[in-house]
Amino acid sequence: MRRNLFIVILILFSFHVFANDSIPVYDYYFIRKINIKGNKRTKKQIILRELTFQENDSICYKGLSEEIKNTRENLLNTLLFNFVTINYNSISQTNNIEINIEVIERWYIWPFPIFKFSERNFNTWWKNKNFSRINYGSFITDNNFRGRKELMQIKMNFGYDREFSLLYQVPYLDKNQNIGLGFTTGVIYNHETNYNTFNNKLLYFKDNDNYVKENYFTQFILTYRNKIHDTHFLYLCFDHFNFSDTLLKLNNNFSVNNSNHLKYFSIKYWYKNDYRDFRSYPLTGYYFDLIIMKNGFNIFGNNNPDMFYIESTYKKYLKIKKQLYFASAIIAKKSFDKKPAYYLQTALGYGHNYARSYEYYVIDGKSFVLFKSNFKYALIPTRIKEIDFLPSEKFSKLYYALYFNIFADAAYVEANKFSVNNSLADEFLFGTGIGFDFVTYYDMVFRIEYSFNRKGDNGVFLHFMAPL
Repeated sequence: MRRNLFIVILILFSFHVFANDSIPVYDYYFIRKINIKGNKRTKKQIILRELTFQENDSICYKGLSEEIKNTRENLLNTLLFNFVTINYNSISQTNNIEINIEVIERWYIWPFPIFKFSERNFNTWWKNKNFSRINYGSFITDNNFRGRKELMQIKMNFGYDREFSLLYQVPYLDKNQNIGLGFTTGVIYNHETNYNTFNNKLLYFKDNDNYVKENYFTQFILTYRNKIHDTHFLYLCFDHFNFSDTLLKLNNNFSVNNSNHLKYFSIKYWYKNDYRDFRSYPLTGYYFDLIIMKNGFNIFGNNNPDMFYIESTYKKYLKIKKQLYFASAIIAKKSFDKKPAYYLQTALGYGHNYARSYEYYVIDGKSFVLFKSNFKYALIPTRIKEIDFLPSEKFSKLYYALYFNIFADAAYVEANKFSVNNSLADEFLFGTGIGFDFVTYYDMVFRIEYSFNRKGDNGVFLHFMAPL
């Protein structure tokens, strides 16, 4: 009696396990079909380009879940979708399977108003709160033009500075979806620009009636993406600058040969090797890039810059245990300037290259090394929220997460002729602090940090991008 009862229980248990398993277990599976759902605008071939498998491929049982995970990350990193779901099922209870991919597309066309500050970052503007240094305008961007991941952008910027530009990029021109092409052209007018650096702060010259700097630019971009994680970029650029006489009197090294007018070509090569799980706010994986840039080729006479530099970045992201993560990065730049000009030289304090706790400073120099690191703990791991009153799924379904950070940055800048009267060049820089990161959909990151450095400075800083 007991034996019969045991057999019945075993049969019921086996049936329960089988009923909850999507397919029977085999050593290998053959992908006979790939179904895609939810791509109302995005072309099917754009999605297939990101898959780590194709129809009629064979995948071992142990590797199937990893391939699906990698494919989901690849699709999210196109920045075309808010959510991606992938599962599979058996065909006639055999080792032939079909893969089901369902996506929720983003909103692609954005008529953004422009309301920004003429400063290196929000924190430097907030320190002075100079409302006269505000730019306003609008730009219209389509991040998935024609459903082919093409980027189209028209920008019209008024107010303190003015900019009018057009950008168009086609990611794939060939049948194998390896080669892409793009261009941008426009003009930037500045009533005010920085003309020198003193005590690690930028000095500005302003002329309300005239533009002190004008930049007319055109750029062609050739891309080659032969693998999912490897991309090569080749930029051919043309710039035409006009500088005011007063600007050049304030700093006779501002331009090349102290010239008011500069015309020159530049070439830049950029290689990216990107294995981050989610590039807008990575938690695992790594990133490597290499930039080689040459400004000026003596085509338009002696009044051309002659500048060459190499810059490289390596970032590593690790999950230590549940909800605890570590990330580090090292960025290095080496410059070779035969005709140095102030308006072209940048080291730390510009763009993404800054040591936290030194946001108020610029450190001019020829070359630099920057190391960044932080531990983060997920106070609120990624959660999904449905907002019922929003009619569009592009906005009604969102995710959010909150992280606590402990970080430390270190840097060194090699001094050059523009580092005079700037004490932070040729000095070891170190800053540390704590902060909170709020992450949500459409690549939005809001950071608030308290940090201090070896100079004795401390403060609260706001940022709107991932820390590294």
